Amino acid sequence: MTSHINKKNSATTAYLLSRLMRGIGSFDATFSSQAFTVYIPTLIFMWLPELTLFTYLNSKGIYTYSWPDFFEYLRVFILPFIWIITISAISLIKFHRYCWWKGAVSVIISLILSGGISAFF
Repeated sequence: MTSHINKKNSATTAYLLSRLMRGIGSFDATFSSQAFTVYIPTLIFMWLPELTLFTYLNSKGIYTYSWPDFFEYLRVFILPFIWIITISAISLIKFHRYCWWKGAVSVIISLILSGGISAFF
C-alpha cells in the first residue's frame, strides 16, 4: 500500500512539473510510465536475487555474500536509481514532448519530494 501511494505521489509530482514546463502528456501516461520504471528495477535488482540466489545459498548453509560489499551496495542502492532516473526521464520526454533536461529535472524533483513524503510518513 505504501509503495503504491509513494508511486502515486511521485507520478503526480512529475505530472504537475511536466505541465508547468509546458508538457502535453496525460496523467494516466505519466503514472503508468513512472510505475513501470520503479517496479521493474526493484524486481530485477532486489526481489529476484533475494528469492533465488540467496535462498539457494542459505539452503547450503552460506549466510554471507560471496562478493564484496561494494557489489551489494551497487545492486541495492546505485543501479536501481540510475535505471529509475534514466528511464523515467526518457518516458517523460516521450509522453510530454519536451527536451531532456526538463525530463531530468522533473524526475529528480519528484523523486526527492516523494522520498521526503515517504520518510516523513
